[in-house]
Amino acid sequence: DFFYAAEVAKNVTIFFNLLLKTPALNSAQTAKALIQLENICEHFALDQSVRAMITEAEKRDIPWFRIAPKFRDVQFGYGHKQQRMRETLSSKENILATTYSRDKDFSSRLLGSVGLPVGKFVTVANANEAMAQAKLIGFPVVLKPLSGGKGIDVVIGLRTPEAVFNVAKDLLSRSSKLIVQSYMPGDDHRLLVVAGKFTAAARRNPASVTGDGQNTVEQLIRIANTDPRRGYNFYRLMNYILIDEELRRLITDQKLTLSSVPEKGRKVRLRRTANIAAGGDAVDVTDIIHPD
Repeated sequence: DFFYAAEVAKNVTIFFNLLLKTPALNSAQTAKALIQLENICEHFALDQSVRAMITEAEKRDIPWFRIAPKFRDVQFGYGHKQQRMRETLSSKENILATTYSRDKDFSSRLLGSVGLPVGKFVTVANANEAMAQAKLIGFPVVLKPLSGGKGIDVVIGLRTPEAVFNVAKDLLSRSSKLIVQSYMPGDDHRLLVVAGKFTAAARRNPASVTGDGQNTVEQLIRIANTDPRRGYNFYRLMNYILIDEELRRLITDQKLTLSSVPEKGRKVRLRRTANIAAGGDAVDVTDIIHPD
């Protein structure tokens, strides 16, 4: 749209003026300036979900526009048939369903009531209670906030009372309540249903790198992050793989450090959960999904 194009043009002009005024700019400074330009552009950009909808709308000659400058809400069409969208939410969304999906205790009970496997789970409010309930449920377990999304603060595969206590204490510094749930191993799939009909399916894979016998784990992560499909906050197809305490704990469990050089072909897991937000990727499996 005009606002986004105007912002990009303005900042591209600033960038090239900087180059003209500073002819001795070295490669590191140029790279830094380019990153700043990219961040500015992405700040005003629409996320990939909305962009995909815009692409399809344009194919069908459906008009669209950004509702207000600097906001990411988009309107498709006009009048009583108009629809609005923000990220993956649209004006078609059922508010009750959205509310249910954000309450992991209630949504698990709802899924369990129709016969879907959800595993044993309980809601807790302190680390000691989390540890006690984990012992009753049986290890390994999963800890996650009662409310939230995008896999944020979901920790899976905890195998000891001490690990549960420490993780629960950390998570409770950001959430008032947690879910302790039995761990159910398997692949992570997302199914898209439109108007009651199955449309697409994707298998999501946790972030990982594969050893080449030459680079360290940290270098392999940096190489993976050079993929142009990666970025921040869902403006690209994948997010950057960030080095944090969770990542360090996981590679330690694999008897590695950031400075270790994995042998060629060895897969190093960097996240336990298969979330795009945490640097994972997705594979389209629509054509091989079972008809049931």
